Amino acid sequence: MCKSINGQLFRTLIDYGMRNLAVNCEKLNDMNVFPVPDGDTGTNMLTTVRNGFAAIENFEAELPDTAKKFTDTVVYGARGNSGVILSQFLKGFSLVFYKNGEAEADCDCFTKALLSGVEYAYGGVSHPAEGTILTVAREAAQAVSQNTYSDLTELLCDFLAQAKITLEKTPELLPVLKSAGVVDSGGAGLVCFFEGMQKYLCGEELEAHKPLADKNAVIDYSAFNRSSSFDYGYCTEGLLQLLDSKEFVNSDTFIKQLNLLGGSVVASFENDKVKFHVHTTAPETVLAYAHRFGEFLSLKIENMSVQHSELHKTVVVSPNSESGNFALVCVAPNEYLSDLFMEMGADVVINAFNGYSPSADDFIRAFRASENKNVIVLPNDKNLMLVASQAKELTDKTNVFIADTKSVADCYASLAIIDYASDDPESVCSDISRTVSNIYDVVITHSAKDTVFDSSVNFIIAKNDVIALAGNRILAVGQNVNEVAKQVVHAVFADQERDNVTFFAGSSFSKTDADELTDYIKNKSVFTETDFVQTHMRSFDLLLSFE
Repeated sequence: MCKSINGQLFRTLIDYGMRNLAVNCEKLNDMNVFPVPDGDTGTNMLTTVRNGFAAIENFEAELPDTAKKFTDTVVYGARGNSGVILSQFLKGFSLVFYKNGEAEADCDCFTKALLSGVEYAYGGVSHPAEGTILTVAREAAQAVSQNTYSDLTELLCDFLAQAKITLEKTPELLPVLKSAGVVDSGGAGLVCFFEGMQKYLCGEELEAHKPLADKNAVIDYSAFNRSSSFDYGYCTEGLLQLLDSKEFVNSDTFIKQLNLLGGSVVASFENDKVKFHVHTTAPETVLAYAHRFGEFLSLKIENMSVQHSELHKTVVVSPNSESGNFALVCVAPNEYLSDLFMEMGADVVINAFNGYSPSADDFIRAFRASENKNVIVLPNDKNLMLVASQAKELTDKTNVFIADTKSVADCYASLAIIDYASDDPESVCSDISRTVSNIYDVVITHSAKDTVFDSSVNFIIAKNDVIALAGNRILAVGQNVNEVAKQVVHAVFADQERDNVTFFAGSSFSKTDADELTDYIKNKSVFTETDFVQTHMRSFDLLLSFE
């Protein structure tokens, strides 16, 4: 029976919640409303928790301090809508243990923490939608608040029982989920997180989560030269096999010496082996010392200055940036669009390359990089609106204005109409809103899986079919991009003729394809102008923007 939670158990429960998210990450990613290859709910929730856990992983302290440290970091690493909501839930949850001030918290305090998490999660969303992670958290927390518990395991079992019941009914609350035949992925992620906690309390082992390196990442060593400053030292890790033929050392002496040689020391003695971790400017001294007592089974040394340099490439200041009354911060999904947005007037670009989802901390660093007291943010992705808003709340920047741009097309049109000489950022945002409100976007891409999507039309979709998506609607399904694009044009023009159609071409859509589609549009309306923008995007074949 587990009657209370202390600092060590808090850390372990967060760890096991994260581990279970890692186990189910791909399943959560695949739980897409639409069969497109960009599901990232699991990845965003896992990365969000991982960011907070990294601050307490080696933090030995009592519950209030541990909870506070976790609270202070988890919100900065939030990614995507699901990650932001989860970070707010965990913030409210953890703050109760901090404010309680006791080294141990009982089940009553844990229940209050769950209710506080729900309150913070709802407060972090300007327009809360039922049928999402919010509903799952609220109904589960309310269910356990009706009872009195003396065993934390029993409390979590009841919490999860209600959470799963609510999760199963989310399609009845959100029509788009029912159409796609899926439950809410964020709610499913919350269930996975608390299931991880439950598994630990029930004695079930879960493998420790190890963040995967980006397979596409290429480190640019050309950023360093003979005059470079290497201020961050080396992350040095090893597994040492102690030997009778070498010197004897006890754990206290070993750890004390490592602390003299560096910082962030972690060392554990397991029978005749030692696992150690230290940040040091001289890794050779650490290895020479450890080598006195045995032989290395494994070693890893990473230059933290290189890691720091790569991390800060996420935020890039435009060489064309000029001092004005405001700075423009844009998110770009690839290198080509990053350059294009800077050419069009962006002062700072957050590079979201290779599917990277920027965190709240990335936005905050971009705000600071602008060196302007007024910042206008163009998130360019509906899943980044909430992240940008969270960053706005966390930053010390004087004035941050978030424009309502949810796509590459919105950004392109907005950058084209901005009055860069204006001294009124609020007015600039209003101009952007008016521009965006007149844009109708349709994304054409290949389906990532077989599915049946029930809407006003019953779409039976096979893997690799071409599909057209407008917001929460599937407009057309076909076998090739231009065929589907023509169906979209026909449907849009049947409703209302448009003055301009811009083709934002993905990597597989050619200028020849665009010319064919232009001829089709001209036959529909001779006065409609067309424009072609090569994006080199791989996540879609074609983005049609109607104005």
